[in-house]
Amino acid sequence: MIGSPDCTPGYYNNEGREPGPAAKLNVGHPAEPMAYFKYIEGWRNNGQFEGPQFR
Repeated sequence: MIGSPDCTPGYYNNEGREPGPAAKLNVGHPAEPMAYFKYIEGWRNNGQFEGPQFR
């Protein structure tokens, strides 16, 4: 998604192509990895597990 005009487009990072609608799923947590891990730890520790459905 972020490319440099000085670099050759790469296959694995989709440079040189239109990103498409799924591109918004190819990014990390907006507040960086440590915030994500802290969020997941709190989600696990509260025991509510809001969101997923277990069968």
